[in-house]
Amino acid sequence: MNSAKYHVQTINYKNYTVRVVDPALQLHNCSSLPLHSLSRSNFSDTYYNPYYTDTYQAVLNAYDNEESLTLIFEHIVFVNCKHSVRENVKYVKTEERVKWDSKGYAYAVGGDLKAADLEVGCDIKLVALTSLRTFNNHSYTSMHSSLAYGFEISWVKLACQNCLLSSTYCYFDSSIQELQYCNLDEWILKQVSHTN
Repeated sequence: MNSAKYHVQTINYKNYTVRVVDPALQLHNCSSLPLHSLSRSNFSDTYYNPYYTDTYQAVLNAYDNEESLTLIFEHIVFVNCKHSVRENVKYVKTEERVKWDSKGYAYAVGGDLKAADLEVGCDIKLVALTSLRTFNNHSYTSMHSSLAYGFEISWVKLACQNCLLSSTYCYFDSSIQELQYCNLDEWILKQVSHTN
């Protein structure tokens, strides 16, 4: 995926997902880090676009009353700062486990890091994904364990490939654990009227 190899942890054929983990991550070694930065943006415009082009999707959204599978990642952002950050509770010290080539202080931030949250003198070094969203945002050990858990992606596009060639829209309905099909023209009209 994105010219990088990942270890497959689990494959769920019922809901068309696979959970993968970066091969450099070791569960009980908090100094181990992913080899590659990866965020939701690496999955192109799959959030809201039914005409997605990537093989793997990051998110399959629910439209109107349809309950479809939603795969949402949490980011864990690694930053290196020239000074100690004490006032921002989002910044969790990596306790000397993570060292970058440059001097400074290493931190991990759980969740999305907005531009306003980036402290002066800090640089983003790595962005990683996890689908385990129950980690403790105030514990680096917990954050690292969630990275070692990995993240889920969906291959429902491949399952829906035949209907996407026709005028049918395909989605996964998690309430009944099945692919559902509807007329694409009707679906587009429904989306346009819903947004107006």
